[in-house]
Amino acid sequence: MRAISFFLPSVPAQYNVGSLGGPPATMHGVADVVEGPYSWNLPNVTIRGENPAAVVYTNASTGKTMYSLWTGPEVIVADSVNGPWASVDGTTPGGNPAPLFHNGAFYATTQHTSNIVTSTSLGGPWTVFANITVPWVTKGRREDPFMWIDKRGAWHIINHAYDTSQHDHCGSSTLSAHQFSPDGVEWHMVVPNVEPYGHTVHYDDGTSHTYVRVDNRPHPTPIPHTN
Repeated sequence: MRAISFFLPSVPAQYNVGSLGGPPATMHGVADVVEGPYSWNLPNVTIRGENPAAVVYTNASTGKTMYSLWTGPEVIVADSVNGPWASVDGTTPGGNPAPLFHNGAFYATTQHTSNIVTSTSLGGPWTVFANITVPWVTKGRREDPFMWIDKRGAWHIINHAYDTSQHDHCGSSTLSAHQFSPDGVEWHMVVPNVEPYGHTVHYDDGTSHTYVRVDNRPHPTPIPHTN
């Protein structure tokens, strides 16, 4: 039957993520529909680094569907969403990557979303595909990207974002950013910034809550597969 998988970092309270270079484990959740409920387990995934991103692609040589998980330090790959997973030799595009697979090549942007790199191989070498220069607040920053291509072929990146000059009214402060491109090369942002998500979360029971901080990570990458 068809199923949905999510991969999320598992961080026990006693661990300092920064000193370890990332969480010590990755959790694998499986559900029949993307809304859940999910059944979670700790597979034999030793990938280091927070926010694992998932990319499903077709191996050009074998025609097989392959599954890959990405963090800053490494990329691991398997021919089943349940593993076993093997580390990919070579180089990675950088820290906190937001990858995708498109027309036979891998593309990725990284933590601060300054460019997009590409390679036909998971292990590189990586070359710059595009530089991302968009209007932004003078004292602001973007981080934690998520990148995708929509059904019309347009590219999108959303980020957690903030303006370091804002010190109060946190419930209405800068929170997120959206860049878009017709081809992945020329990037734009609506000015003034139209944020893709805000501080207030609305729940399906009719309630809502306004949070000081709302991140778009871990990467919201559901993986449809046959369970």
